[in-house]
Amino acid sequence: MRDYPGRPDVKIVPTLDGDETVLQMKAGMLFVCEGCCCGNGSSFPEIERAHYLRESRRRGISEHVSIVFTADDGGGCLGPCSLGNNVFLYLYGRGLWFQRMNSKEDLDALFDYLEESIDIGQPAPIEGSLARRAYTKVQGEQIPVAVT
Repeated sequence: MRDYPGRPDVKIVPTLDGDETVLQMKAGMLFVCEGCCCGNGSSFPEIERAHYLRESRRRGISEHVSIVFTADDGGGCLGPCSLGNNVFLYLYGRGLWFQRMNSKEDLDALFDYLEESIDIGQPAPIEGSLARRAYTKVQGEQIPVAVT
């Protein structure tokens, strides 16, 4: 992989057939759980995919962060189900988990966080209602310290 001249967010990547392709690097990926419990409308409120996608495009986040709905990739459950609706954000090399992302207000707080993080080029401190939703799931994970 090598840099594309004048574009730090773009790389030239060798392909397996010996060719090269241009790849725009993303700041991260947002995984939205739609497994056994989350987002199904029975155990937890239904996931509003349209809101995720609309806000991502409207705010310019889709250029920096890809959204994956787990039911689409066959992966299903992110777990733990007792904390649903769960989202996992991989941003600038850091994993961030958020629980009970059940309302448009919750999602708006997440998108506000993404905008701020993209603006500063790293995970921002987690504040307000979003700070109460942040948790760790894997040994050694650390979440950005909340600013009060």
